[in-house]
Amino acid sequence: MTYVYRLAAVLTILFITVLAIVYAQGVIIPIYFSLLLAILLRRPVRFFEEKLRFNSIVAILFTELIAFSILLILFTAIIYQAGKFISDWQAISQNVVHHLANIQAWIADKFNISYADQSDYIRTAGNKAISNADQWVAGTVSSVGSTLFDVFLIPVYVFLFLVYHRRLTAFLQNVFGMQHAATVQRTLAAIRVIIQSYLSGLMIEMLVVASLNATGLFLLGVNYALFLGLMSAVLNLIPYIGTMIAGVLSVVVTLSSSDELSKVIGVIMIFWVVQLIDNNLLMPRIVGRKVKINALISIIAVLVGGALAGVAGMFLSIPTIAILKVVLDHAEGTQAWGDLLGEDPPVERRAKQGLVRYILSSTWHPDAAPSEPKPEPTNENTNESSADA
Repeated sequence: MTYVYRLAAVLTILFITVLAIVYAQGVIIPIYFSLLLAILLRRPVRFFEEKLRFNSIVAILFTELIAFSILLILFTAIIYQAGKFISDWQAISQNVVHHLANIQAWIADKFNISYADQSDYIRTAGNKAISNADQWVAGTVSSVGSTLFDVFLIPVYVFLFLVYHRRLTAFLQNVFGMQHAATVQRTLAAIRVIIQSYLSGLMIEMLVVASLNATGLFLLGVNYALFLGLMSAVLNLIPYIGTMIAGVLSVVVTLSSSDELSKVIGVIMIFWVVQLIDNNLLMPRIVGRKVKINALISIIAVLVGGALAGVAGMFLSIPTIAILKVVLDHAEGTQAWGDLLGEDPPVERRAKQGLVRYILSSTWHPDAAPSEPKPEPTNENTNESSADA
């Protein structure tokens, strides 16, 4: 019955957490995001404290100033590029009308739908959009106001988390009892390492993705290459889904500013190549070195996070699952759940790779003669191998 009680407790905690996220995400999301930033900034704060002998408060303020200055520069660059994009909106709208006319002609030719029927459908959709415009504007204004409020509130949360981090650690140790103090300490240390590795790796990945996409689009002659490169890096914060959104946005912008189909194909190829580099080189080596979450759980987490808390939930889903995996790995009786969230163990992965190599070798060399069996090792060689192992 102990396992049943433990499982019931875990499910109850998850249920309460989901309810809290749904009904109080305006408070929880900024606090949670600030906690992750505080964990990330703890390393430079310690550097200023230990190496440069700064006062603790001064070190925290100096670190926050540097971090938020970098973020301010990034968003200023995005806003500046977005302003150039908006200033050219008249030329872009003319190209959009041209492409829409081509699409209407193709629909009329392939599906025998007259221009009048298409215009009626577009007019009806437009009227529905206009009727809901007031709600959309009100929601947008509310969202912008909430975001601006969080922008000023998050630095305060980060400062307080960094100031009181020792008190919070002691609180967790006291809650679980001194008999579990060592386990709590190991769990918190593992969480700190994973969050620092994930977020710092994510920033490096953003820089590389933005540089590759912007360079490729610039060489291709696409307008607003820097803007699209920066937007692709920001959207890449949303795992799996963000890259697709950035690719669609870039294709739409390219179509609206150029009549050449070759540029559209080039944009698709650039994003495809950068995505291959990101998935096979950047993510495993930079981001995934510490965060070992399998792809199935990652996709489910992103979708659930988006359903519960929108874009912020998508971004926070992966570090949340990583933290949950660390807790499950260290808690008593929950290691199986931690294994479910993680990747294949090394032995199983090597077995899969060996099976793939065997299948490929059998496929590529069907007429190859079987190799001669190797002689059995002598006792001396066996003993040496055992000693080396």
